[in-house]
Amino acid sequence: MKKLGQLSLGEWDTHELRRTVQTHTIPVYEIELPDSDGLKILWQVDYGFSIRSDSFTQLVKIWAVTANKEQIHKILENLLIVHQVYTSKHLRVVQQEDINNVILPMTFEDEEETESPENGLHNSLTIDDDRLLKVHKMLVTNKFVPLSRNLYKSLALGGFNFTFQVSKKEYEIINNPTSAIIIGRSGTGKTTCIIFRQIASYLNRRFCKTSNDKTFNIRQIFITLSPNLCHRVNEYFNKLRESAMLAGKKISMTQFYEYRRKKEEEEVDGDSMFEEGNEEDDIPNSFHELADHHFPLFITYDKFSRMLQETYGIKNFTKQRNFDIDIHDKEEKFYQKSSFIKTTNFVDYNVFRKRYWPRLICKFDCELGSNPEVNFLSREDYRSISIKKYPVFSYDRDKIYDLFEKYEAEKTRNGHYDSIDRTKAILRLAKKTALGGPHIHEVYIDECQDNQIVDLTLILKVFDRVNNIFLAGDIAQCIARGSSFRFEDLHALLYNWERTRVKINHSNIDINPNRFELDINYRSHNGILQLASSVIKLIWDFFPNSIDKLSHEHSKIGGPQPIFFNGFQRKHLTDRKESELDDVCTYNKQRRIDDDENPLIEFGADQVIIVRDDKAKDQLKKLINKAGLVMTVFEAKGMEFNDVLLYNFFTDSLACRKWRVILSALNENNENSKGVQTFSHEKHYVLSSELKNLYVAVTRARQRLWICEENVEYSKPIREYWESRGLIKIVESKDKIVSNLAKKSESYEWNQRGKILFEERQYEQAIICFEKSGNEERRKLANAYYLQQIAKDSTNDSDDNTIKFNFFNAINAFKECSRPGQAALCYQDIGMYKEAGDIYVENNMFESAARSYLEANMWHEAGGYFEKAKKYDDAALAYKDGFLKDSLFYEIATEFMLKYKQKISKKTYCYIAHYIKIYYHATAISYGKFEEAVEVYKKLINNYEDIKEILEFLLYICRINTLNEIMVSIADSSTLQHYLSKMNEFIVKMESQLIRKSEKWNDLIEEYNLYTAYLDKDINKTYECIQYFRRRKKLATEFHAVNIWLQILPQLSEIQIKNRHRERLHYLLWMYELALPFIKNISDKKRDSQIEKNFEDIFCVKEANDLQKRQIPFSNPLLHVHKNSIEYVGEAMNNQRIYNVNNVHLRISQCLASRIFELIWDANKKGRDIPDISSQICYEFTSCEKPNCLNHHVITTPSILHKRLELAFLQYTLMLKLDVLYRRRLLKEEQSKEVLGLQRWWAERLVKVHIRYQSPQISCPEVTCMVLANLSSSTRKEFIEIARKRWLYELNNNVSNFEVMLKCMFIFQQLKEEWGINTFYREMSKTTKLLNPNNLPIGFEYCDDQNGYHRIPVGKRLSLFFHHLKFDHVIEAILNIKVFIQYAISKNQKVNLVTSDAFGDLVSLMEFATSLIFAVSPRCCDFFLPRSYLVNYFDTYSAVPLFPKYDRKDYLTAVKNSFDQVQQLLELLICKERLYLLVILRLIRLLILIGLNESTFITRVFSLFKYLNNKVSFSSAKIKKYLKQKSKEYTIKNF
Repeated sequence: MKKLGQLSLGEWDTHELRRTVQTHTIPVYEIELPDSDGLKILWQVDYGFSIRSDSFTQLVKIWAVTANKEQIHKILENLLIVHQVYTSKHLRVVQQEDINNVILPMTFEDEEETESPENGLHNSLTIDDDRLLKVHKMLVTNKFVPLSRNLYKSLALGGFNFTFQVSKKEYEIINNPTSAIIIGRSGTGKTTCIIFRQIASYLNRRFCKTSNDKTFNIRQIFITLSPNLCHRVNEYFNKLRESAMLAGKKISMTQFYEYRRKKEEEEVDGDSMFEEGNEEDDIPNSFHELADHHFPLFITYDKFSRMLQETYGIKNFTKQRNFDIDIHDKEEKFYQKSSFIKTTNFVDYNVFRKRYWPRLICKFDCELGSNPEVNFLSREDYRSISIKKYPVFSYDRDKIYDLFEKYEAEKTRNGHYDSIDRTKAILRLAKKTALGGPHIHEVYIDECQDNQIVDLTLILKVFDRVNNIFLAGDIAQCIARGSSFRFEDLHALLYNWERTRVKINHSNIDINPNRFELDINYRSHNGILQLASSVIKLIWDFFPNSIDKLSHEHSKIGGPQPIFFNGFQRKHLTDRKESELDDVCTYNKQRRIDDDENPLIEFGADQVIIVRDDKAKDQLKKLINKAGLVMTVFEAKGMEFNDVLLYNFFTDSLACRKWRVILSALNENNENSKGVQTFSHEKHYVLSSELKNLYVAVTRARQRLWICEENVEYSKPIREYWESRGLIKIVESKDKIVSNLAKKSESYEWNQRGKILFEERQYEQAIICFEKSGNEERRKLANAYYLQQIAKDSTNDSDDNTIKFNFFNAINAFKECSRPGQAALCYQDIGMYKEAGDIYVENNMFESAARSYLEANMWHEAGGYFEKAKKYDDAALAYKDGFLKDSLFYEIATEFMLKYKQKISKKTYCYIAHYIKIYYHATAISYGKFEEAVEVYKKLINNYEDIKEILEFLLYICRINTLNEIMVSIADSSTLQHYLSKMNEFIVKMESQLIRKSEKWNDLIEEYNLYTAYLDKDINKTYECIQYFRRRKKLATEFHAVNIWLQILPQLSEIQIKNRHRERLHYLLWMYELALPFIKNISDKKRDSQIEKNFEDIFCVKEANDLQKRQIPFSNPLLHVHKNSIEYVGEAMNNQRIYNVNNVHLRISQCLASRIFELIWDANKKGRDIPDISSQICYEFTSCEKPNCLNHHVITTPSILHKRLELAFLQYTLMLKLDVLYRRRLLKEEQSKEVLGLQRWWAERLVKVHIRYQSPQISCPEVTCMVLANLSSSTRKEFIEIARKRWLYELNNNVSNFEVMLKCMFIFQQLKEEWGINTFYREMSKTTKLLNPNNLPIGFEYCDDQNGYHRIPVGKRLSLFFHHLKFDHVIEAILNIKVFIQYAISKNQKVNLVTSDAFGDLVSLMEFATSLIFAVSPRCCDFFLPRSYLVNYFDTYSAVPLFPKYDRKDYLTAVKNSFDQVQQLLELLICKERLYLLVILRLIRLLILIGLNESTFITRVFSLFKYLNNKVSFSSAKIKKYLKQKSKEYTIKNF
């Protein structure tokens, strides 16, 4: 280290560091270290890019630190060649300038570091290919690490991975601050740039600060498709980070030795292989669960998708699509696996190849990608895609689309999904919802070409708030056969993403992502790269838009040209003759391969034979057995070898003679180009995929490429093309010629190659390598994985027995090589979870065992082994899963929870406790085990929420108990008292600890107060509870409170019940209004789920697993309230019956209807006993002395009358509410029979007692009008309906019933019901022909008609009265009503005018008619009439002023007619004054009013009074009193 430090200071001569050992073009120096057993440092002055100065500068390059003289000699020999690569200018700039015995490095402008001879160096006759390749390794492959103080320290502590010297372009990439795309082939350093950029950003900004000055690690995510690449990058990053961290550590010597000891222990296992299942073990499955310690995060794209799926809560990717394709062909059924086979719905390549591809029956190979903006292209869009961009299938697109539709239909039918379906489903949600979780700062994506464009669209959408995104891709991979990926499309996508997210992030900076192309290859040489470039050129020439156009890839140095063997034959691969070859291939397929007995060529570990497909591979393997690695182009993709033998690529090509079109690309003067067919897309589109395959095949070689073709005709065009450009060397093939190419490898080389293949999941090839290396342990392991691969592959096309057999083979193999975990996974793949668990138990893998037992539904075992693994949360959850199997698990879970209460997370504890409580709650309700349930609730109390839960449970018990007591009277108050006292204990305990009471807590306390009020019969406290729940909009408890209030009221004293009758009616209406939405909802097409939920809560009904089913506890009143039981549809958990939701809702409606009817019926009975509602006002008012008088004794005022009428209508309105229950048939049969009679009784009572005008002292038309005007529309409507359906219908059958006629018209007029009045007019206008003119029925009069005698109801006169008034024809109205009144008086008995009410209605009509006569008198309208006369009838019409007026003569005639009719009626009724007292008094009053308004009739009025006075008996003192009065004014006043 000291000498290296002196070198870095430039004091070379002072410390004698420049001892020259070679002076060719550039001096090479040697430093011998004293006391170091001949250890020497070999170095020189060189020139290159320095990351420290960000410029080209002189630098010291250390070639070796070694004591091996042979190694030094070889290095010096190779350096003679290396120095020839430098340009003359380069040789000048490495010359040293000595200033004061100190050499300082010189800095220069940008220069090329080395020249890249195209055809010079590798053709030198003095340098063989092997030497040239060693030079390539020294100059290009070797990595140089800048020397620094941190490097010293890190090396001392065991650090061995460091960021090495990079080129200027790579340095620009690493320091690029914005998003970028890096394009380059494998070996150009793109992954290095990604990692170095990531580690540099990590170390520079290891700790970030938030706005609150909180520090956290920068959060980086690395994503790639390959698990192996992801693992290797993660491992390399961690080593770089560790080495960097060591440099900054301050540790004591004791700590240093301890650290070195641990490092040595780790290095013992450092050569372990990366196996399946090792990746991402500790990474959560959701972004929401990520923490800072998970970063930097290295994940595969598959893991990324699974994390997004969990984050967004996606359970099913299957999306139904409609295709007009018959997919039910009986001959083409998918093979249905048995239930024990663990299958996936995901369609990967193997599933598609084995299960879908044979059904599609075609030979195409599609390469179209997906558009991230649409679900899939329409047929028209697919047809219109650029042929130049996508030449393959350009003339078969309809057939391709047919196959696509069939595939999509099959996939949908089978419930499968592929990677595109998965990405699309996640993308749809990502566009609506942000990712969430920790904020991500940087995202790195390597080998992005392995993804579809839609995958990258998803990544960009999800991470639209990151600082930047780096994407790296391989042009060699994206131009492979079947790929439609183009970096131009990716750059456009990234550019649009940057522009869009600028808006999202509210930034004004428009950032254009950088694009870097790495064209210097550090692994391969120009000999191979130029050949590969020629293939690219052919693709560009023939299919210019199908791939990205990039600069040619080159190396810093040349190398051996690829060899094309002319005249190659299959026998050249062996030492045997053609006739012997077939025998060799069939003899002992497992023969040994060694130097003496192997008749075939044996290739080395870094050599491979590449063939076109699996068929060619199988044939070749039969020929050479295990003499070397044989891979298809597809298998070799992504891998690299020193030497590649391309075997029969053109011989087996599908293009056949179409390869000749390549010759058209030669110069026109070239003889080979003459007569060649012109290129045509339609004819030669197959070459697009063929050339891409060829490019992949030739670029697998790092050092040597050999091309062997048996078919000269097919391979000749490409050979001539390459030969004309000097890109290949033509060698005549002969026996043993190929054997000279094979290079045997050492055991460790085969072992290393086997590891590479193993980690790439190419187990069959890995087995061969490990066999050759003699590593039996790894061979067995590779064989086990290979058997597992075969077994998994067989699930797609084999029968159950074969599948099981294959998996058992894999299981035994894994057991043999001590991989119990993999053996258990194989058991799981065939559904044998118990056996998997047993294996884990045998190997003390308790957690994995528990998870297997979970899958086997062995919950007790699972819980036990989770407990052993100290996974207490998982153990508790396992016991919870056992709830479905056996109720015993509830006890086990409860005991376990209490035992490990301190070790179980709060979330899990609460979660499982919730399920335990549900079980005991249900059991308690089902079997009455309330005490046991309460005790369990009590034990599981852990926090304030648990207290609330137990209170809720106790309230639930109280609710059920109260419901039963109120609805069906099957409970007693002692049970309620018991549980309320338990509640009180918890409430007292909790309230002393509560600092602040939540609304939820207040709700619980108020419901508790409600039930205590019920026990105490405290109706006022219940009222307070009602108001509370109404304010809180808690419908369920509000309903309970109203129900309880109505239950308490009948238990009070009679006086209290009477005084609270109005409240009772209001609460009854309130209950009805609460219940009505639910009752109506059950028959609505669009149901309100919230309403249903409210009433399910009221009746303690629970949802079952099925939305169409409900659970009803056995003690629920719904099961007892109706004589017909509810039909159940099955058993549920905890022995509760399951019922159809519609049946349950119907039963709730019936229960509500029954309860409401009972309450209304009771209110009806109580209402009939309350004089305020059902009785007339006593004429003696409060001075009545009759002991049995049932009338209402009150001093009348307008206010009193208003309250009476309003209360009566409230009672009637309540009766009307039974209509809905009656019409929907929710009432019991005996209840339904009472409804219509009940409503009619109260309607008749309203008319008789409250609405009909009787006298000024006990009636007030103004009040009546006011109340009627304020009636609710529903009450008014129902009242009118009774008049129509009951009275009008009755009148239609008997027009001679004037009592009904007058009452009906009286109600229509009071309610201003024009439709009813018009209907009455129409009915009364019907005429019928009389057969016998002398036989005129009662209630009819003659109707003039030219066709004979007809009859018409006298009621027509009454209808004409109102009809004329409507049009202000007052005189005509008076004339018609005069006839009607006269007929009624003269035939009173026959027209059913016998009751006081009937005569009262007739008098009202006479009063109205008389008032109209005075209103149209010839003098001014100063007539003396009470306004009530007009209010009763006339407010309906606008007849003020009234025109025309009477003349004097007609006026007097009309007055006389009214006087005479009053006189006739008085004479008729005076003899029965006891029955008609009020009617007589009203007639007397009318006579006085006639006298007051027409003075000419005063004498006649008093004369009539004297006459009547003599006829009245002495018992009618009140009538005599008024008849003897001399003052008309006094008489009027006191009426």
